[in-house]
Amino acid sequence: MVDKADLRRVAQPAREPFFWARLYGRRLSWPLTWLALKTPLSASAVSIISIITGAAGGLCFAFNAVTWNVAAVALLLLSWVLDCVDGEVARARGTASLDGEFIDACRHQITCPALFAGITLGVWARHPDAGWLVA
Repeated sequence: MVDKADLRRVAQPAREPFFWARLYGRRLSWPLTWLALKTPLSASAVSIISIITGAAGGLCFAFNAVTWNVAAVALLLLSWVLDCVDGEVARARGTASLDGEFIDACRHQITCPALFAGITLGVWARHPDAGWLVA
């Protein structure tokens, strides 16, 4: 296993193309990656946790209350950081695979619709007469 000093060099991409990942995502992910590497969790397991966290975060918007909205944002940000962690775990353990990339791609295909569904349900709960919402 990689020691903590070399973890960022080995596990994180040499060049991060996404601005938000460069700004704070990779800075927050490496401590979680270090913790994940101390467990038997695979990179795919971290991806599945990220999917569940992101879907739950998106659906929290359906409750349309400030505390639920704050929880939604926190869960979605955690899901995004875990999305960085899964790749770092795979690179650090040398277990990167097409299966892992597929599961990672599924995260985006599940989390985004859950986010829009949650927001839509939240708006609909507040404005049930809004027929335009169906469109």
